[in-house]
Amino acid sequence: MEAFAIYLLKVSGILVIFWSVYRIFLHQETTFTSNRFLLLLGLPTALFLPLMKFKKLVYLDILPEDNLNAIIPSSLADSASTASGILPLVFTVTYFLGCLFFLTRLLIQLRAIRQLAKTGHIWREDEFVHIETPKDVAPFSFFKSLFYNPTQYQKTHLDAILTHEKVHAREWHSIDVLIGEVFKIVIWFNPLVWLYERSMKQNLEFLADAKTVDMVNKKTYQYLMIKQETGQQIAITNSFHNSLT
Repeated sequence: MEAFAIYLLKVSGILVIFWSVYRIFLHQETTFTSNRFLLLLGLPTALFLPLMKFKKLVYLDILPEDNLNAIIPSSLADSASTASGILPLVFTVTYFLGCLFFLTRLLIQLRAIRQLAKTGHIWREDEFVHIETPKDVAPFSFFKSLFYNPTQYQKTHLDAILTHEKVHAREWHSIDVLIGEVFKIVIWFNPLVWLYERSMKQNLEFLADAKTVDMVNKKTYQYLMIKQETGQQIAITNSFHNSLT
């Protein structure tokens, strides 16, 4: 278990590097597509790079067993043995309980999306599936499905919002969000992974906004940016309410 703990620390360290590069050099830039792939690249790199083995031979003089017993008192050796048995157990139980909690949280959110789809009127537009729900929800997309309450917005405003959500759907931004959520399950104990996932989602919103303003009336869209209305939000979706542009 010690080796696994070291592995998780290495994964966290690599995420620190990628997130720091993004925040220091790229966060203020408008290269949103490049930023997206950089942040995505950081996740598999953090997972697999620590698994690579770099061997280095070190030659040591081994002390005879009698000399080791003389150097390490038996009482200290017994205490170390007890601690080495308890601490890994505590770490293992705590870690996997945390993973189970956040996995359950993800499954609950997936179920909430499914339940919301059952309450709405469904119709298709080319590659997109529109789900018009009577629920008070912030408009969002999940893969190719667009969720919204059509009674909450004027038609021109709703068209602009749906244009934004179609960018998310067309470019498969839900995959990025789900990958970030899975990483939060694996490295839930590290606050940085939450900031990393938040940066991924914010950059997706910037990307969608940048492409949307070229397809809608800019004044209408600016008004919507200021007048964002709240409603039920699901963390694993691309919600219009999350846009910060």
